Amino acid sequence: MNIGKQIETLMEITNISQKALAKDLNIASSTLNGYIKDRRQPNFEILVEIAKYFSVSCDYLLGFNKQRSDTQINNEFQLLSQYRLLSPEQKDLILHQLKYMNSQNSKKQEKKSSAATSGAKVI
Repeated sequence: MNIGKQIETLMEITNISQKALAKDLNIASSTLNGYIKDRRQPNFEILVEIAKYFSVSCDYLLGFNKQRSDTQINNEFQLLSQYRLLSPEQKDLILHQLKYMNSQNSKKQEKKSSAATSGAKVI
């Protein structure tokens, strides 16, 4: 279990400094440095906060799940960072647009599924 390396990698991907991350997590820089250098381990609450911050799973931080690429993590982090800067009204608008896009995707999937099943021949 190398949480420090995972945190360090996420910091590099998202271009965030140790000082800024510690401030955002509301922990001392020295505490975060201890995690990164593997001199100490975060408790469960901090582990969850780090995972939320970077939009990754705790499994990812613990090194159990490496399926996501650095690009995916960076893109999601950038989206989340930009979202956090919006006004409440803008956030509502973005959420409404995302729900609409997801509903359109669902409709397309349903059409594809129905076309695939209706094209099947019964023998």
